[in-house]
Amino acid sequence: MTNFFRQIENQGGVALPVFLYATGNDELGSRGIAWVVENYFSRQGQPLVDVVVNTLMFAQTMATPTFSRVEEKDLYLRLGVPLIKAILSVANGKTASRVSARWTWL
Repeated sequence: MTNFFRQIENQGGVALPVFLYATGNDELGSRGIAWVVENYFSRQGQPLVDVVVNTLMFAQTMATPTFSRVEEKDLYLRLGVPLIKAILSVANGKTASRVSARWTWL
């Protein structure tokens, strides 16, 4: 992740990492993804960010019945900025290089 942020900054961007539980949970002090989007990424209905890069494995926009999370309709559409779904590997550099060398890109 550090290299990912460094690459953004090297190109003139400002990386603002936000670590969260997508589901609100009072016991954990988690307010949920909708609160984060409305309070960190926008103010008075206007976006404060140019783009959101989602690095979570699972979609934040889907309801999660396991946690009784209410689906947030058009959460990122309301923000009005591009959303990039980044695929991150937890493999070390050597393993990742070996695996990616075998991938066939369409």
